[in-house]
Amino acid sequence: MSLVARNKEYYSFRDRLENGLKFENTVETTFKKLGLSIYPYGLGSLPDVAKEELIKLNDPTSLLLRFAPDFFCVTEQFSFFIECKSSMEQTPNYSYNLDCYNAGLELAKLGIKILTIFDGLHAQWVHKLRLSRVCEGSSKGSGKPYILIPKKDLPDLFSFLSREQIKGNVGTQRSRCDSFPDFL
Repeated sequence: MSLVARNKEYYSFRDRLENGLKFENTVETTFKKLGLSIYPYGLGSLPDVAKEELIKLNDPTSLLLRFAPDFFCVTEQFSFFIECKSSMEQTPNYSYNLDCYNAGLELAKLGIKILTIFDGLHAQWVHKLRLSRVCEGSSKGSGKPYILIPKKDLPDLFSFLSREQIKGNVGTQRSRCDSFPDFL
């Protein structure tokens, strides 16, 4: 499922936020339907007043909070964070805020697992993403530097979950991970 808007020269913060929240809801619903325990985390779980204050700051604590992953998931085998990335345009690449990507890599160096899920439900561990290039900020987005990740290089979420043997708690999920479920 793609939540992509088309033919627009500029996407406001509100446009990007609404698109991102819709996608986060899709990811949360998908994990719950697969029987996986998923819980809100990160900036989205904070009160609006805290978000507004944190966005103005660039100290290490505020950056840690701003770039924290969107969810965490607990399975029978291990737990991991989930970072959701939605797109506003149909392109051959996904974009990923460079600061957010670097924050994820720093956590991965500490052994913390972060699963990045892009719209279209494609997924990969943050430290295994293949980058095609680093770009300066765009006038269509936040204006911040970002990386490009080729869509063709990412497995769909269900193949990823099957390959990594991540299973839900409501019986066997292997057959449901072989193809997109009916609710999408």
